[in-house]
Amino acid sequence: MFCKNLPFGYTRGNNGLPVIDEEKGVYIKKIFEMASEGISESGIISWLNQESVKTATNKSKWGRGVIYSILENKKYAGDEIFPAIVSNETLEKLNKIKREKYIRYKKNSIANCTEQRANYSLSGKVICEVCGGTFTRKNRKTKTAIFHLWRCRNYIKGGKVYCRSIEIEESELEQKFIEVLNQLKKNFDTYAKDMSNSFKPAINEKITELDKELQIMLDDFQKAQRNQGDVLEAKEKIHELLKNRTKEIWKASAIDDFEYLNEKLKKELMTYEKKQLEFDGQLFRRVVKQVTFTKQNTLLFQFINGIEIEKK
Repeated sequence: MFCKNLPFGYTRGNNGLPVIDEEKGVYIKKIFEMASEGISESGIISWLNQESVKTATNKSKWGRGVIYSILENKKYAGDEIFPAIVSNETLEKLNKIKREKYIRYKKNSIANCTEQRANYSLSGKVICEVCGGTFTRKNRKTKTAIFHLWRCRNYIKGGKVYCRSIEIEESELEQKFIEVLNQLKKNFDTYAKDMSNSFKPAINEKITELDKELQIMLDDFQKAQRNQGDVLEAKEKIHELLKNRTKEIWKASAIDDFEYLNEKLKKELMTYEKKQLEFDGQLFRRVVKQVTFTKQNTLLFQFINGIEIEKK
């Protein structure tokens, strides 16, 4: 019913049930007390070695994993079978230390992720036209330098070459963005004009025409109440007019978004009075929607307002 090997700190009593080992129980109590005072596993191991304490398997070498398993073993707190070696006060202090360590770890993890996002400004932005996957950062070391490369995450899949997109150096990607940004800044009005809302009045005019047609059909519908055939025909036409009107409204809404994003992009570009010479990762993430690595091995930069510029 019981395991043959009892946890370190216990021995078997005359009735076969676990009892506290007078000598080893002292060490267990001390291990928990040291941990509750914030002493690390390495510090506890150093103390055990100084005391020449042997492990449960009679070995002189203690590992951090052994200390961790002891501190996580709930039997030392006592239950129906195992008598308690460690006091509730010590356990409460230890749990407080654990919570504080977890909070510090979580904060550091968030900070590291933020730092990583700052360092890898291109993450999630470069798309492979061949397979639709995103490009990820890879490091290549030589005897004299480390090269940062970007390659489709689907290059290798299932142990085999899956995507044939070539890799590109990070410095080249950054330089192409600088060139495209300066090109866009210099010719912004020309690019924006090509995507301008010159057709917006036409769309508004179309909506007005549909509203007039809709009103006529509603009047016809009222007049046709006595003729079931005319009523069904009127209903179908009204439904079709409402459907077309909704489409035109969506188009107008998209144009409004373009105007907002166009102005936003323009403000970002005007922030830099001079020609951009260095790569700004935060600016890249603010103004670029995505960069497509095309099948022709060119880079198609798509900005937040929809403007696209291709670079070889």
